[in-house]
Amino acid sequence: MTVIGTCTTNDDCSDRETCINRQCRNPCNCGTNAACYVKNHKPICSCEQGYQGNPEIACYSVECQHDSQCTLDKTCKNNNCVNPCLVTDLCGTNAECFPNNHVADCRCRKGYHGNPLDRCRVIGCYSNGDCPGDHSCINMQCIDPCIHDNPCSPRAECRVLNHLPICRCPSSFTGNPYINCQPEVRPECREDSDCPDSLACLSNKCQIPCPIIQPCTEPSECRVLPTHPIRTMVCVCPSGYVSSGSGTCRATKPILKIECTKDDDCSSERSCVNAICKDPCACGPNAVCNVINHKPICSCTLGYDGNPDILCTRGTFLFRQSHYNFSLLKRNTLKSYIF
Repeated sequence: MTVIGTCTTNDDCSDRETCINRQCRNPCNCGTNAACYVKNHKPICSCEQGYQGNPEIACYSVECQHDSQCTLDKTCKNNNCVNPCLVTDLCGTNAECFPNNHVADCRCRKGYHGNPLDRCRVIGCYSNGDCPGDHSCINMQCIDPCIHDNPCSPRAECRVLNHLPICRCPSSFTGNPYINCQPEVRPECREDSDCPDSLACLSNKCQIPCPIIQPCTEPSECRVLPTHPIRTMVCVCPSGYVSSGSGTCRATKPILKIECTKDDDCSSERSCVNAICKDPCACGPNAVCNVINHKPICSCTLGYDGNPDILCTRGTFLFRQSHYNFSLLKRNTLKSYIF
């Protein structure tokens, strides 16, 4: 006689039971939030509706199926709303990840600036005033603007003045430094020192300055002094005149009638002295004066020697000639006496 509920095989039990220890029993042993049903004596576990996981161990509530079912700072991953930065973080150096509209986004850390996906750098400046005078604030960094973005032409030199790049053509070049610098055609001179002592640099040429500038008024005479670095012109009054300022001269004595202002106003054997045509001769004793083209020429008279402007004296040649004549006479007399 068989006892109800006892069994030797599963076939001795209903389809919803299994023969366990000779007893027909419910074989279900599923995890939390899992449902079990028996088919052909075998237990089958599955998560209850709205749950997921391992039904043998535990099933969990399904939080989401789409990002829209999560808050903006979460993303739906494996039916759970999680921080997207925990799923992926592609930020660069000195950058931080933050959730933004269900996805992971990157931004530079506080005090840094740059491309958060690549590299963020420490903020060096906010304006040019935060940088030295030879640097500009570019992308929040103090940078030499000539190196960052040189605005000069290839031959020009770049210098930074008050945070701004300034261009200029180098020495021996000329032109617009922002467009093109060309070799400069060197002139004959740039300053008076480039010229001989008697010349001055006028219009980049070495020239006699007196006839060009004409600083003196006749009878004043213009002369060039070899001063450096700039030539000096002086106005010299002739004999009988004194300066009246501004390169002009006046006669030293008041006269009723002005015969001349220069030598050419007189005949060739006279000179203009104190506005009067006079004989210019003033030779020394024993000298002869000849006037040629208004100028006195002194010479010693025959038999005299010395400085004709001061004094001419009898020459040693005459003394030697007289001594020779006396010696010759003496020999002739002695010769006549012997014969």
